[in-house]
Formats: sequence, C-alpha cells, structure tokens
Amino acid sequence: MIKISLLMVFLFIVMLSVALLYVTFVPEYVADLEGPEGYDLSYEDEKHRYRSFSSNGEEIYYTGINESGDLIDTSGDAHWIYMYGGGCVNCHGTDGRGGIPIMMGNIMSPDIRYSTLSSGEHHMNHVPYDEEALKIAITEGIDSEGIPLDMNMPRWKMIDEDLDDLIGYLKDL
Repeated sequence: MIKISLLMVFLFIVMLSVALLYVTFVPEYVADLEGPEGYDLSYEDEKHRYRSFSSNGEEIYYTGINESGDLIDTSGDAHWIYMYGGGCVNCHGTDGRGGIPIMMGNIMSPDIRYSTLSSGEHHMNHVPYDEEALKIAITEGIDSEGIPLDMNMPRWKMIDEDLDDLIGYLKDL
C-alpha cells in the first residue's frame, strides 16, 4: 500500500513538473493570441509548404490562411485553433462532414457542407442556411435561427472576398 502511494506521489510530481514546463515555455511560442501580429506562422508554413490548393477557399478551409498569405484572425474564445493549424479542417474534417470531438471534449463538430446546411439536414435540424446566414455563422457565431453557436466555433474576421471563397469551397464539398 505504501509503495502504491509513493508511486502516485511520484507520478503527481512528474505531471506537475511537465505542467510547469509547459506554462513556462509555451506562452513564448504563441506570444499573442489576440491577433496575428504576434503569432508565429512558421508552424503553418512548414505544415502546408508542399501542398497546393485548388482555390483560395480550400486554402482557408485547410489552413486559416488566405492565398495572399494572411492569417485570418478570430474573435471570441477559440484562439486554441491556432495551436492546431488554424483551419476548418481541424474540426470538420477534410470532407466537411464533422463528427470529430472538439478539444478532447464531448462536443462533436457538425457537418458544414453547404448541401447539408442549406437542406436543413444538419445538426439539430435547424432552419436551413442560405449564404447570408452562413456568413453570419462564420463571422459572428450565430446560427440560422439566431442562436449563438458554441464558443468552440471561432468567429472568423474575414474580408468579404475570403468569405465568399470559403463558402464556394463548402459548396464543392
């Protein structure tokens, strides 16, 4: 019994040490998650350097970076997305069908293919989305019925051209 207690204390100390190292060094890497000014793009650049995208919308979907190389900023609480590559694909998958647990939690990402969203077959059978409602969902986090989306959904600060391109890509999925 004493050996088990000592082992548990040892494991607790190791976990605490790892947590302290994380808290000490990670903030230097992510610097300023309030906006892209302090964000180091080298992770995304390296990760997607050898991938070519067929459109600006596809590049935004995969990387959160537009074809000009600009990181698309978010507002709200979902700044963690920058740690995972910064694109829609991280939660909604390469096919847009979702079903992926978000942040190791019990919330599953919804299907965001335009064909599903506009038909009313999507998560919780809400009122079907049109392009304007989808733009509001992406930029303001408000669903087609005017209800706020979960805070895990980033509120993307996109220019109209990028937003139109992203929606065009969702239509192709």
